[in-house]
Amino acid sequence: MNIAHYINRFQLQPSQDLEERSIRIGIYKDFLSGDIYDFLSPFDCEYQEKLGRQTYIPLRNRKPSVIYPIPKIIVNDSVSMLFGESHFPEVRCKLDNKDKAIEIENYVNSLAKHIYLKDKMLLAAKTGSVSSVGIIVKILEGQFYLEIVDPQFACPVWDKNNPHKLVGIKEVYKVKGNELARNGYSIENMGADYWWGREITDMEEVIYNPWTLTQNNDVQFKPIRDESRTSQHGLGCVPAVWIKNIDSMDEYDGECTFSPILDMSVEINYQLSQLGRLLRYNSDPTIVVKNPAALEGNQIIKGSGILEVDEDGDAKLLEMSGASTKAVIDYVKVLREYALEGVRGNRSSPDKVNFAQSGKALQMLNYPLVSLVDEMRMTYGKGLIQIFNIIIKCIKSGKYQLQNVENMPDFSDINEVDLVLDWPDWYPLTDQDKLAKAQTLKTFVDSQNLSHESALTSISEIYHVTDVQKEMQTIANEQEVLYKNGAKITETITG
Repeated sequence: MNIAHYINRFQLQPSQDLEERSIRIGIYKDFLSGDIYDFLSPFDCEYQEKLGRQTYIPLRNRKPSVIYPIPKIIVNDSVSMLFGESHFPEVRCKLDNKDKAIEIENYVNSLAKHIYLKDKMLLAAKTGSVSSVGIIVKILEGQFYLEIVDPQFACPVWDKNNPHKLVGIKEVYKVKGNELARNGYSIENMGADYWWGREITDMEEVIYNPWTLTQNNDVQFKPIRDESRTSQHGLGCVPAVWIKNIDSMDEYDGECTFSPILDMSVEINYQLSQLGRLLRYNSDPTIVVKNPAALEGNQIIKGSGILEVDEDGDAKLLEMSGASTKAVIDYVKVLREYALEGVRGNRSSPDKVNFAQSGKALQMLNYPLVSLVDEMRMTYGKGLIQIFNIIIKCIKSGKYQLQNVENMPDFSDINEVDLVLDWPDWYPLTDQDKLAKAQTLKTFVDSQNLSHESALTSISEIYHVTDVQKEMQTIANEQEVLYKNGAKITETITG
C-alpha cells in the first residue's frame, strides 16, 4: 500500500507518533467502517469561500453521498462462513483411550459454549480482517475470558530462535487524560494526550504508568511499571495467541481481506453519488429561456405557475438523458463483479438460483469464497487450538481457583497435539444429500466394509449425536425390545 497516496487523497491526519504499520492498518479500518472520507467536504458543498471569492471544490475532495460498504460485505460473508452459526468447528481428541477422549471432547466443547467462544472468534475474525488480531486468555472470578487486542496498536514478540513461538504481546496507544482519570489515574491535564501501554509475557501482565508526549519523544525515556495494576499469572507461557488473517511473509501481519479493491470501492461510491445527483437534477431541471428580456426583470421561481414569453421567445427544460442513468448502473454492477472476483467474494445471486440445490452444488457455485475461507480456517483454526491448549494448561497448573470443576476430566495425559478441529461441511446437507449418504453407508455396512460404529460416527454431527458409544447401546437396547415384543409364530397341526 502506498500510504502517502491515501493520506493525500483523503486528506487524512494521522498522528506523527504512529509507525507506518499502525497508519496502514488505520487506513484499512477506515475503509472497512466507511470513515475514510470523513476529512473531505460534504458532497453537496460545491463551493467554498477562499480569498474573498467562491472557489469550486473538485469532486475528489468531497465526501460521497452514497457509501456502498463493499469491504464490510466481503468481510461479513467470509467471517460468517468461517465461524457462523453452522460453521463453527467441534473439538476432537486423539487419545487412544476412547472413553477419556470423549469425556475431554464433551467438556471442551461445552466450555467453548460457556465462555461464548464462537462470539469472540467472530469478533476476532472481523477485527483481524484488516491484517491480524491478538487474543488474550484471562481468568476473572474463576471464569475464562477472552480479550480481543486491536492490531493497530499492538504487535507480537517472537522468539528469535523459534519464529513460531510467541514470547509476548506489546500494546501502546494514545488516550485522553480525562479517560485515564475515570480509570483511577491521577492526571494533571485532563484534555491532554497521554501514552498508555502494557506487555503480556510468559509470567505476568505488565501495566505501565501513563507518560506524556514529551516524554515519549525522549529516546532515553523508558515507561515505568505500575506495580499496583501489574498482575502475575506465572503460567510459563504467554496466555495469548496472535493470528494472521491470511498468512503472509510479514513478521506481524497477514493480508487484508479487501486490500486489492480499495480503489474500486472508491470508484463505486463516487459513481453512485453522481447518479443520485443526476436523479435529483432531473426531478428539478434547469429552465432555459430564449429572449429573457420579455420577462422584464421578473425573477423566475420554480413551481410558481405558467411562464409567459413574447412571440419570439421560447422556454424549455434542460434534462439529462435516461440512458446515462442506465450506463452508470451497469458500470457499477461491473465494478462490483470485478471487486468480488478480485477478493474471492460471494458472487452468487439469489435471483438467478430458482431451484433447490445440494450442498455440494452450492460449494462449487461459491468456490472462490470457499477457497478464501479455507485459507482462513488454517490461520484462525491454528489460533483456536492454541486457545484450547492455553486453557488446558491453566487447568493443569492448578494455580487458579476455577468454577464449575465438578465434571472436569483429567487432563494429565493430554498433549498439545492431541486436540484437533472437526470443521463442518461448507453448506448444510439437504434431505436429498442425507438420503444419498445414508444409502451409501448402508451399502458399505451391509458389505462389511464399514462398521456400524464408523457409519454412525460419520453422521453423528449431522444428527447431533454427542456420544456415539451411548447411541450404539441405545440402538442395541431398542432392537432387543423389538425382538422380545415381536410377533410370535404359532404352528397348528390338523389332520
